[in-house]
Amino acid sequence: MIVTVFKERDREDVIDLWKRCGLNAPQNDPDDPDYRRMGYGRVIMNEIEHKLNSLGCPKINLQVRETNVSVIKFYEALGFKNDNVISFGKRLEEE
Repeated sequence: MIVTVFKERDREDVIDLWKRCGLNAPQNDPDDPDYRRMGYGRVIMNEIEHKLNSLGCPKINLQVRETNVSVIKFYEALGFKNDNVISFGKRLEEE
């Protein structure tokens, strides 16, 4: 697996991936269905946790839609807990 920074030349591939995942909205982070359940997400999250911890970050907060049960289970398996808070948002432009 290669993780890279988005480049403009990747735009069509990224949009295609979002569409295949049913997540074609900019606030979503898609994962390719062909690569799910292979441990890549765990590896990425472990690296993120390590880097944030080394920078002194005491906590990670995530927002996951209540309907996204598979992602909720993924994060729970990594030790994340529901903080029982409400996330507010206000869209300032039309979708």
